[in-house]
Amino acid sequence: KDAISYGLVITDVIPSPGNPNEFRFSGCSRVIGKYHIPNGRVVYDPETETALISYTELWSNGDEDHLAANLKRNGKFSCQSEHGSIQKARKENTMPDDVEHRNQPPFGKYYLGDMDAAMEEE
Repeated sequence: KDAISYGLVITDVIPSPGNPNEFRFSGCSRVIGKYHIPNGRVVYDPETETALISYTELWSNGDEDHLAANLKRNGKFSCQSEHGSIQKARKENTMPDDVEHRNQPPFGKYYLGDMDAAMEEE
């Protein structure tokens, strides 16, 4: 399948007791109301300087998707979905604020699944 992406906002980050390399988080879609995440988990590996991220998206239409990804040192990750889709992501502050430039290569691919965010004026 082709890779897609859409905005994720991580909120309510809570360190795991007894493990300095693990934390839990909740989150939601960048465009309010599409989905929310009640159970995110991140485990950092200091030897590889990468992090394993796993979470469940609960969509407003009742769908549920379980995802897992390895976050790389450069802040990018590729997520494998339980439903077989591949989702590409990177920190939004590393991309242009301008709508026209944000929708051009190499940045446009990060907004394929979230055209509302792609067209949002900063």
